[in-house]
Amino acid sequence: MLIEEHYLNDYYRVLVIRDNDKYIVSVDVYRAEWKYQDYFVNCINEVCLLFKEIENLDISIDLNGVEKIIVIGSRVKDKYETINVKWILNHKPSQTEVEKIYQYSWKIIL
Repeated sequence: MLIEEHYLNDYYRVLVIRDNDKYIVSVDVYRAEWKYQDYFVNCINEVCLLFKEIENLDISIDLNGVEKIIVIGSRVKDKYETINVKWILNHKPSQTEVEKIYQYSWKIIL
């Protein structure tokens, strides 16, 4: 297993994880709301994780090999937050691609 850690804009973390022949790029983001409808929820007591697979993006992405994008949020009681964007790729991303994925992740959640 390969795990790489990248820090962008001083403290935002991006992980690149190899899983067999796929690469997961995990981008830490934060937004104090959840804008998606039709999503999967998994709860333990009053703490819930929210999962939304993004199929049609409102932004143009100049990146090849993207197989899936998943936005992850949390809900505690009535407070919703967006906390992570995961990208599944069919190749190991270059540093330039990691930076693009980081920037696109913020565009997706805003």
